[in-house]
Amino acid sequence: MVKVAFMYDFDDTLIDGTSEKEITKNILGFETSQEWWDYVNKFGAKNNMDPILTTLFCFKRELENRGVKVSREFFNSYGKSVKFFNGVTTWFERINAYAKTLNIEIEHYVISSGLREIMEATEIAPSLKKIFGSCYVYDENGNAIWPSHSVNYTNKTQFMYRIRKGFTENLSDFGDVNERIKDKSKVIPYERMVYFGDGMTDVPCMKILTMYNGNSICVYKNNKESHDQARKLYLDRRVKNYAPADYSEGGQLDHIAKHILRKIASYIEE
Repeated sequence: MVKVAFMYDFDDTLIDGTSEKEITKNILGFETSQEWWDYVNKFGAKNNMDPILTTLFCFKRELENRGVKVSREFFNSYGKSVKFFNGVTTWFERINAYAKTLNIEIEHYVISSGLREIMEATEIAPSLKKIFGSCYVYDENGNAIWPSHSVNYTNKTQFMYRIRKGFTENLSDFGDVNERIKDKSKVIPYERMVYFGDGMTDVPCMKILTMYNGNSICVYKNNKESHDQARKLYLDRRVKNYAPADYSEGGQLDHIAKHILRKIASYIEE
């Protein structure tokens, strides 16, 4: 079996909105996601902070101010209620089965700025080889004490490099991801990588794959703004394909992914 990597953003790519929205609304009292991001962005601008680190700080502080124990278990409990776009929950089994008919094995990864602790408790988590997301480190009592990883739109590419070279476990070591790989058989080349995203925060990953003959797909929601953004990324040659965020069998996204797999299979046979 030849290995292929499918990599996904999470928020607005696999789900409609953000994975934290139930917490920001029901626990923190922000009626809309925009109200929450306005608050976070204002704090970050005032202190000249990285946006994702700002989010992790504000999240922890605001939850603790309301008497919530900020623990892995707390975040996990919200992962169980995450709702996905149409077809996502059956996507992995279906696309894996199709790939096997082409002698291809797909490894599925999520690369997201969202909270890993939420994503790892969702129903699709068992289908994923690895989830790379922002997260906390916890003390001996299970309390979040500090950000462990902060995933922003530019350092998403780091995880793509790690997937390509097979260095996905020890994230505290940056040396291995920059090492030259002597055994090319262990590498998943860009040509056998597919990235699914929804917009500007995914451009660095999409652009790299577009430049190096990889594959990228921008998904859009059922509104003009989302569609126009995806179309512009396509016309600007930042992404190779765009389609509605519907992962159902027989849909446009399903057809694009299968076409890419067939193209990879023919490339391998040459």
